[in-house]
Amino acid sequence: MALREKVLNYVRDYYAAKGLPPSTRDIAGNLKISTRTLYSLFPGGVEQIYEAAGLNPRLGKASRYAELFSLYREYLQAKGRGENMLTLIEFIEGVREFVREKLGASAAEKLEKAPLSTFNKVARIYVKRVRSGVQG
Repeated sequence: MALREKVLNYVRDYYAAKGLPPSTRDIAGNLKISTRTLYSLFPGGVEQIYEAAGLNPRLGKASRYAELFSLYREYLQAKGRGENMLTLIEFIEGVREFVREKLGASAAEKLEKAPLSTFNKVARIYVKRVRSGVQG
């Protein structure tokens, strides 16, 4: 089977199982290919992949929000907290403070202006640290 078809089948199967589309990082990681290879197959990015797989290409933005809330749920579970507006703000502030401590105030400021996909990448690292009980 051609690599392009493997990607499309993976996306369809993932969506059928989880109800949301996979990220490019997830696709590349699970198919053991680089994101560079993925973008060479689909230069239009994740929206092109979803469209070719028969999904709504607008799911690309929706999947970023779904990933954010999935990370938020993991954070709540690790902290033993309930979901409410204050814990959501606490989560976002925690990610911002994590960046400030590790990379400085300038990086934390840049994170506020970065796309949600960038925030999610940083939040994924932060949640892993929270889950493992590592401080800072």
